[in-house]
Amino acid sequence: MNTPEKIETITVIDFETASSAFYSACALGIVVLKGREIIDKQYFLIQPPENFYEKENIAIHGITPEQTATAEAFPAIWQKIRHLFENTYVAAHNANFDMSVLKSTLNYYEIEQPDFLYMNTVGVSSYCIPRGVEVGKSLADRCAYYNIPLCDHHNALCDAEAAAQLIIYQLEHSRYKTFASFVKCAVSLYDYADVKLKKSSTLFRHRKIDVDELAATTTVREEKDEDFQGKTFVFTGELTKFTREQAMSKVIAGGGSVKNGVSKKVDVLVHAENDITTKVKKAMELQAEGHPIKIITEDQFMQMLESNEAIEI
Repeated sequence: MNTPEKIETITVIDFETASSAFYSACALGIVVLKGREIIDKQYFLIQPPENFYEKENIAIHGITPEQTATAEAFPAIWQKIRHLFENTYVAAHNANFDMSVLKSTLNYYEIEQPDFLYMNTVGVSSYCIPRGVEVGKSLADRCAYYNIPLCDHHNALCDAEAAAQLIIYQLEHSRYKTFASFVKCAVSLYDYADVKLKKSSTLFRHRKIDVDELAATTTVREEKDEDFQGKTFVFTGELTKFTREQAMSKVIAGGGSVKNGVSKKVDVLVHAENDITTKVKKAMELQAEGHPIKIITEDQFMQMLESNEAIEI
């Protein structure tokens, strides 16, 4: 990593995700700043893992599975843009989200993580707000305050460009004469290496999935899985390999059914590793009473998906 005095550019990014999983990047906007000028813009649609989407995310950004069905997955895109994360600062609005998406997506594909310092334009755009004046922290609020156009909110490129314009405004109206002095004296920088891997966004983490609607919209394969045929599954805890909805869809596609709660009618309970939830405890109580409910981990569920050998239930 170059010293701050030698860095002359800022790569401003904005991700959109297909689901609550941070690794489900489905769009990326990139705007590169050099001083007060935009020198590059790039926009990518990204095929998320299995091209899986949750309807809540579609409602936010409008991107659908059909739009990314032929898009490249992130590893191919990363090869095209990796250089934009070298010898530069990186910025995003509400940067914790975008840095988590980047780190989780690279981790999902087992790609080496980059090394850079980043800034949050929420903090950067506070520089020119007079003390005592209350302005919301959202991108829309900050753009409205500075009269910066936000042409298509939640389009990744439009959001990245708006965030870049927030930085430009601060540069143009600051008392610092150089880019380096502004960054050194007026901007908080964070180390990307300190970003923690997160499993899923809190935005939809606690919503209850409508299993009847999921069953109605999931296509059952002609060749059903012996492991799933006629079996009822329940999922519990914070899964790391799938979103809850993805896991449920795989069971339904394989000829099984899913429920939200544990009862005597449930055949298999799948739980996150080392996560003993109330559903796990109830299933253990049912086992003690003689009911043949199988309790397996997410990794064992993965084995059921990947192996032709049935796990005894």
